[in-house]
Amino acid sequence: MKVISSLWGECVTIDELEVYLSADGHSRAAIARRGDNLYWIYRHRVLPDGWRTIPAELLYQDREPEVGIFGTLEDARHEIRSFVGMAGTVRS
Repeated sequence: MKVISSLWGECVTIDELEVYLSADGHSRAAIARRGDNLYWIYRHRVLPDGWRTIPAELLYQDREPEVGIFGTLEDARHEIRSFVGMAGTVRS
């Protein structure tokens, strides 16, 4: 779980369950569990070199989830598979 500040200055918890990377390694999408046990997706389309060492607070700073709330983890996985270039689970 990652605790970050949202666009409105409040602290929110990001409970990443699975992370997907594009084939070139410069984009990522994470399935996160919401507080109501539904799911949403955070997408980072252009990542700087060395992004794996960036603290989560900076990675998610001023980042809002993609549009859409998913009732099941499989629904969220299906949505990520529809994104161009997503290669597969890196971490779960």
